[in-house]
Amino acid sequence: MHETVDYKAYAADLLFEYPTDLGVVTMSSQYLKIDFDDAYKTNKAPADRNSFVAGINGQKEGWYAKLAYMPPFTIGSYGKIQPYLSYESWKFAHLLGIDNQKIKQTGIGINYYIKKQDVRITGEYLKTEFDKETGLMGLPAPQKTDSFDTYRLMFQFIL
Repeated sequence: MHETVDYKAYAADLLFEYPTDLGVVTMSSQYLKIDFDDAYKTNKAPADRNSFVAGINGQKEGWYAKLAYMPPFTIGSYGKIQPYLSYESWKFAHLLGIDNQKIKQTGIGINYYIKKQDVRITGEYLKTEFDKETGLMGLPAPQKTDSFDTYRLMFQFIL
């Protein structure tokens, strides 16, 4: 017997930038809710549970916020720095084998822009915390964790 469910999604974004003589303050945030009528409770097919009705792309609700500041001075002829703080809070219906998993992520980073915003180099630290201990890919079974740290170095350029 195959049942169908209704899909509902709601999202709201906010971006605020305020230039002053002391630099530019930027704030951004998003709220997102994706609802599959709790289909993860009855659909036990692993591919569906881990990617469609649940998992990172499935039923969830949460938000993020980011605060950044770009000082008015340049570094070298073209460079600008932009330190930032970020925070995320999410509730997943089913994630990595856990029902009703809550995740909080805090971060700090810095962007270095070259030639306006044609080139960006970003260094970032993220702390991810789980409400319930979770097994992650790369951890030997049955090892679980309630948090992990991520260090990222990213490069972006616009042609």
